[in-house]
Amino acid sequence: MIIGLALRRQTKIFLGASLCLCVLVVKINIAMHDSAKLRSNFERVKKVIQAEEMWERVPDYAREFSPENLENLVKYAYFGGFIDMAQARALLFLGKEEIRSLRTRWYEEIREKGCWLC
Repeated sequence: MIIGLALRRQTKIFLGASLCLCVLVVKINIAMHDSAKLRSNFERVKKVIQAEEMWERVPDYAREFSPENLENLVKYAYFGGFIDMAQARALLFLGKEEIRSLRTRWYEEIREKGCWLC
C-alpha cells in the first residue's frame, strides 16, 4: 500500500515536470517563428471564429495579436469545434508530440479555469 502511494506521488511529480517542460518547448517554438507568420495565423484563426459568429465571446484582452493570444484563439477554435487538431498544429507551427502536450495542458486549464465557451 505504501509503495503504491509513493509510486503514484512520483508519477504525479514526473507528469507535472514533463508537462512544464513541454509548455516551455511549445512557447519557444511559437516565439521562434517570425512575427509576420504569427500575425497571419492570428488573423486566419480570428476569421474562422468570426465566420462561426463567436467572436463576441472572445475576451477583449485576447483580441489583439500576441503569440499568447494566438495560442488562446487556437485553443478556443479547437474546443469550439471550428478547427481540428491538424489545423491547430499548423497554426501554431508545432509537431505531433508538441501539440499532444499542449492539448493536455489545455484540458488541465479548462478543468481549472473554465473556457470562453462556457
